[in-house]
Amino acid sequence: MAASRDGTAARLAARGLGSLTQDQGLDILEHLLAGGQVQVGALAFDVRRWLEYYPKSSLLDDLVAASRPTESAALPARNGATRILAIASPEERAAAVELMVREQSARVLRVPESKLDTDATFTRMGMDSLTGLELRNRLGEALHLQLPATLIFQHTTISAVTAFVVDAIARANLARATEAEEEEGTL
Repeated sequence: MAASRDGTAARLAARGLGSLTQDQGLDILEHLLAGGQVQVGALAFDVRRWLEYYPKSSLLDDLVAASRPTESAALPARNGATRILAIASPEERAAAVELMVREQSARVLRVPESKLDTDATFTRMGMDSLTGLELRNRLGEALHLQLPATLIFQHTTISAVTAFVVDAIARANLARATEAEEEEGTL
């Protein structure tokens, strides 16, 4: 009752932790009583959605890996944004990253993108540490970047995060180019 009053159940469901109906609970209980297990837990859990909101956990990595398509099948879609940003001009890259940060911020905050002010602080827009981690995870996954857990606290606006991410992409591109040159030199 408390969860339904303050919206906790809806927030948890949006993050991958759903509720069981009474019939589902009774079916599970019947199955468990017949099985003889000593310790068991049952829940409606979408691990992929949960990991969008919370930092990855080694405990959950195996579940995600088992349900993920093979790496070669996932590569083209995952690298598309990274490749485009690598060849874009600095201005195009900044505009594309800002768009991505705005879109992901709006998704995390569950507000229309038009309501976001690129110069307002994330905390003023309603973001907290958990939603900040969700934003960091979404951006890191989309761009194949290792972003700090403190991203929104060190770079407190959409504009600041955009500048940081653009710089991180440039550093990653430089590192890849240097690595490629070193490999060429050793062949």
